[in-house]
Amino acid sequence: MWSGTSSSCIENSCLSIETASLTEVSTTDETLQKHIKIWEKPWFMNVMKLIFTALVLQIYFLAIARPALRVIIYGSSEGDAL
Repeated sequence: MWSGTSSSCIENSCLSIETASLTEVSTTDETLQKHIKIWEKPWFMNVMKLIFTALVLQIYFLAIARPALRVIIYGSSEGDAL
C-alpha cells in the first residue's frame, strides 16, 4: 500500500490526510478456530453424547427403576397402581 502525507489548502483552510500502510495479517489455525461455530468444534459431539446419556439415564430411573424398586421394597396391594 501507499504510505505518505497529502495536504491541500483552499482559501486559507488546510486539510491534511495521513495514510499508513498495513502489513498483511496471516491467518493461522488459532484465528480460524475462533471463527468456527460451536457445533463444528471437535469436542462438541462428545459433550452432547454425555448430556444425552445423562438425560436417558434420568428418564430410565424416574420412569422404570424407581417405581419397580418401590414395589419391591414396600410391596404392592392389589389396589395400588404403578
